[in-house]
Amino acid sequence: MTSGKAAGLFTAFVLVAAGGAACRKSSADDHLKKANAYYEQSKLPEAIIELRAALQIDPRRGDVRMKLGDAYVLTNDPAGALREYTRSADLQPTSAEAQIKAGAYLLLARSFEDAQTRANRALEIDPKNTDAQILLGNAQAGLKNFDGAVSTYEEAIALDPAKYQGYVSLGTIQYVQGKRDEAEKTFNKAVETAPKSVPARLALANFYWAGKRTQDTER
Repeated sequence: MTSGKAAGLFTAFVLVAAGGAACRKSSADDHLKKANAYYEQSKLPEAIIELRAALQIDPRRGDVRMKLGDAYVLTNDPAGALREYTRSADLQPTSAEAQIKAGAYLLLARSFEDAQTRANRALEIDPKNTDAQILLGNAQAGLKNFDGAVSTYEEAIALDPAKYQGYVSLGTIQYVQGKRDEAEKTFNKAVETAPKSVPARLALANFYWAGKRTQDTER
């Protein structure tokens, strides 16, 4: 083979290889991988762009929608988070985490019945999930079913006595019901359970503030 022919074949091979590479389309996983890399660098706008690109390729990726919902939470876009978490939960009917995240944002949107439905679905998947129990109690409280909420919070506390969230939620309902002595004990129990928890201490401080107990509030 002459050097000219060899050079021609080599050039043709390079062009074919380059063309093949150019024709290969990015997959949803390719975009997800890029999004995860941006996430690690705290480049959330760039991560969101990649996650949206992944969903244009495969709109039924519930895991990608959950990740996008997380990104919207971090960029203070609750409407976007609610939309993506709800879609994620619909696409992942056996994921308790997906149901809980959707329920939490439905709760913020005051869609209490829908939040209750998501909580119940999560509990069907994982009956001992305390986050789902607390979500259910919060939804019941939103629906003014205070007795049901109290019972649900007590069940959550029984499942995991070391989790302060159950105590905070129970104390709030007790306060609403006018049971101030019980509420104070419950809020103190939350702080005792998690001494370094800012939300637990704020809940107790707010209780004292509502009762005009200035010194206790400052402490």
